[in-house]
Amino acid sequence: MTTDLPNDTASRMLLRSDGSTTLLLESMLGTELGVRVIGQQTVRGESIDGSIRDLLEAKPETVLFERYSELETPNGQWVSRNYVVARIDGMELFLGQLQNHKIPLGKLLMSFKLAAYRKLLGYGAEERPLNGQMVRLPYKHYVICGETGPKIYIREAFNPIYVTFPGNSDPACGS
Repeated sequence: MTTDLPNDTASRMLLRSDGSTTLLLESMLGTELGVRVIGQQTVRGESIDGSIRDLLEAKPETVLFERYSELETPNGQWVSRNYVVARIDGMELFLGQLQNHKIPLGKLLMSFKLAAYRKLLGYGAEERPLNGQMVRLPYKHYVICGETGPKIYIREAFNPIYVTFPGNSDPACGS
């Protein structure tokens, strides 16, 4: 595993990228990452933050898939903490696989060869509790869009052991 992390260059590339975060993290760390699902459920749109619902063009009555997970190293160290909200309509087979397997979402998307692209909404650093103290966790969030519009919202917060928010001269993009 790489020992020269975090570093500003790799972190900047990860935070600004509109590509697969899983593949970028695996390249940075020199190891495959697994996923630990903390919780997942189907919910009505009304229970999701309105700004996320709007990004997905979902109505309050729309049924959505909500997932909390972590990407982790082979020894169980968390690398990213992820919040995912997905539209179910037209994605039933994909989401069925996501629910039944412990596979990172990015790798599952690639295996399905879905025509999709990521639209970066923003990145930055936010104060969060970690191991009994407040620390700045770098984060990014984006929407994965398919042929028929936005399908998946993802917010990823990164372990500062592996990813840093590059310097104070690099202001947060978006929210």
